[in-house]
Amino acid sequence: MSVSNGGSAAAPVKRLPLSKGVWYVVAVLTLVHIVASLDRFLMGVVIVPLKVDLALSDTQLGLLYGLGFALLYCIAGLPAGRMADSYNRRNIILIGGVIWTCATAACAFTSTFSGLFGARLLVGLSEATLVPAAVSLLGAYVAREWLGTTNALFFMGVTIGKALAFIGGGVALAFLVAQGGMQLIGHHFAPWQGLFVLATIPGILAIVLMATVKEPKRAVVKTGNEPSYKALLSYIKDNAKAYTLFLIAATSINMIGHTLAAWVPSFYFRAYHMDIAHAAIVTGVVSVVLGPVGAILGGYFTDKLGSKGVHEAPVIAVLFALIVIIPSAWFAFSGVLPLIFSLVAYSLVHTMVLLGTPQGWVGVQMLTPLRYRGMMSAIFLAITSLISVGLGPLLIGLWSDYLFVDSNNPLGYAVILTAFICACVGIVSGLAARRVFSKVIAAQKATEA
Repeated sequence: MSVSNGGSAAAPVKRLPLSKGVWYVVAVLTLVHIVASLDRFLMGVVIVPLKVDLALSDTQLGLLYGLGFALLYCIAGLPAGRMADSYNRRNIILIGGVIWTCATAACAFTSTFSGLFGARLLVGLSEATLVPAAVSLLGAYVAREWLGTTNALFFMGVTIGKALAFIGGGVALAFLVAQGGMQLIGHHFAPWQGLFVLATIPGILAIVLMATVKEPKRAVVKTGNEPSYKALLSYIKDNAKAYTLFLIAATSINMIGHTLAAWVPSFYFRAYHMDIAHAAIVTGVVSVVLGPVGAILGGYFTDKLGSKGVHEAPVIAVLFALIVIIPSAWFAFSGVLPLIFSLVAYSLVHTMVLLGTPQGWVGVQMLTPLRYRGMMSAIFLAITSLISVGLGPLLIGLWSDYLFVDSNNPLGYAVILTAFICACVGIVSGLAARRVFSKVIAAQKATEA
């Protein structure tokens, strides 16, 4: 079956090899992304202990996981993107890493909802520096024909970080519960607090490794033609239809991924009566085994189609993932299947999320000229984070507390409803985006030629 590119066919692209130095940069950035994601997703492991120890509602838990992280993450991402296009990107990531590691440690020294919310705000504020600067660095180090693969590897850090948070966090939480908590520097930490203390160790190691990356020289830009949000917004306005439709599709699959990350261990705890540590470990194993498979397949698929002149390859990847997610989410979270079959269905949902999500970032980069990619990444990060991270987990909590409160599976039905709405919206937008996306990419390549 042939795939139409929505425009004129392009000659196959010869993929040049990447040097060892470039692969080292990709590896370090991926590792830093893993650590940042571990700090972010650890909240999903402690949701049950927090609900019990602090007597929190699902709505409050959704706020802690979602809006508490996303609020400043979205706001700070915009200046961070502007800085990434003008200043030393390696140093921006280093400063952010120091702050989010300290903020993660701060979660261990509070036992109130407001204290945790404040610490999460600081984690979000500092982690906003990573993606714009890292994406800009990848654009500087990596040729266009490798962007699909290298971005898939970088964003694979999210799923590996989540897996480590769930597996390592689950094991550590079980150990700390058995020990009655942690005693350190004359202070007693509850088991969930001790988990945040342990999470600072990989943060320190990531900071040290990031310091070994070199900032590449930038191309000389004529005075008066420096990257600016005003110039970028003018470019976006000229290509508004392509950006709008594609961003809706990409944000839809992002939202599914973040709602799952927040609530899946709690779902298996409630619906299948698994121990929370066991549930975190099992879902973490699914993430670490199948997440990379989805990310690599998505990157390979996009690069392969792109090399054949299919300009809208990232759109096709996102569409395919969303279509598969709709039935899989029902089988995973309806609670009608035995545990093993539910986990198999969840594995497929998770694989599709990781197949499509990185290609959202690839598509945004492809639509955007190199000199604006840091700022555009910040805008995309702000949009997707506010909607998917800020509102997604909160909606699940609200629907669980109020819409499905009288059902026998309120959390599962809330997840299914969210996945269905997001997938349908994303599919409609993605189908509408294919042709106009292809035209923009074809025009860019003609200009570069």
